[in-house]
Amino acid sequence: MRNIFTSLLILAFCTRYCTSVTSPGKDETIACPQPPHVENTVITIKPKLFVDKDKVEYKCIFTGDTLSNTCEKGKWKNNYQCSKFCLVPKIFDGFPQQPSKKYIYGEKMEYECNKDYKRSDVAPECTRQGWKPMPQCTILTCEVPHIKDGRISNPVKEYNVNKTLQYSCNDNLKRSQTDPVCTAEGWKPEPVCNDGRCSLPPKIDNGDIKDRVNSWYNDGAEVTYQCKEDYVMEGDSVVKCSVGDWSKPPQCMKPCLLTVQDKQITLKHKEDLKIQCPDKKRTRLICKNGELLNKCP
Repeated sequence: MRNIFTSLLILAFCTRYCTSVTSPGKDETIACPQPPHVENTVITIKPKLFVDKDKVEYKCIFTGDTLSNTCEKGKWKNNYQCSKFCLVPKIFDGFPQQPSKKYIYGEKMEYECNKDYKRSDVAPECTRQGWKPMPQCTILTCEVPHIKDGRISNPVKEYNVNKTLQYSCNDNLKRSQTDPVCTAEGWKPEPVCNDGRCSLPPKIDNGDIKDRVNSWYNDGAEVTYQCKEDYVMEGDSVVKCSVGDWSKPPQCMKPCLLTVQDKQITLKHKEDLKIQCPDKKRTRLICKNGELLNKCP
């Protein structure tokens, strides 16, 4: 009796499943072979058996597109292909030089990073597995400086750009009044501890210092600048020594030389002159640091 019951169960199972795959007939499903290989893809969904209406999904390596293929009456419905190009990826804190270009295998991509960010040392290359390495922009950083006769408050491993540094100096020494800031060129101003004296004042183009120039200046000392004849000063003429640093010096802006009706004319910086051009039209010339603006065509 037990053997008869077991045989009936096997017969019922095969009637439902075995003949539907191996003995096709009306209203019966037919098994599909292994799904077709598609270049430049990876399979993301793959059932164990491939019978009618079963689906397999692919993902294109380069474009990220998803493709779906369906088993129908023993055959796969679609014949897909994926792009053999690498499309430009999204670059956080940066941008590609050729955003619309499609890259072939072996080509390298040029890209730029936003201000205060830097590129990786290796250029991204288009490969069969996609971009290697991926383009990356990382924020600029400054190393922790060594400050002679000083100490850093709450130091960290590194400082991102635009971050300030807090520090103090040992007894009888002074630090700059401005907190150093991490920039793309390093710490500005440089974190130092000294007795507050300044060395020679900064030189300027087309100008000099009125006073006698010394090798050293005490903290709080001042010097006065002057420009050459016909040059115009922009900025404060008086520069001050403050804890080892000079304040920003002025600039001497160049004049403009021109000939009008056989006469030599000098226009100082920001001065203007109305003239008549050869085509009888009038224009207003403006001198900007040695360059004439609004000249006749």
